Amino acid sequence: MPVLLADAAGIIWDESAFTRNDGEWYTRVLNSLFENPGCIGFHLCGAYQQNKARGRDLLDEFEKPDVENVKLIQAVNEKVNQVMASLS
Repeated sequence: MPVLLADAAGIIWDESAFTRNDGEWYTRVLNSLFENPGCIGFHLCGAYQQNKARGRDLLDEFEKPDVENVKLIQAVNEKVNQVMASLS
């Protein structure tokens, strides 16, 4: 059966500030999932929800992007896309 990993997030906890998603965690998970033929997708939980109540995502409550982690996530997604394109 195909599996979709939905609503998962690796977080860099910081009690004194806005909590950030962990791009290195995302990279490790996506690379592992990509090696699993049963996996059909991966959703980063709340990636673009900017609010003080949730307090974590790729945008803060002022919609300022977490550039460091966005670059890590973008790089691994581009790698997966290139591999998929080469298979078709």
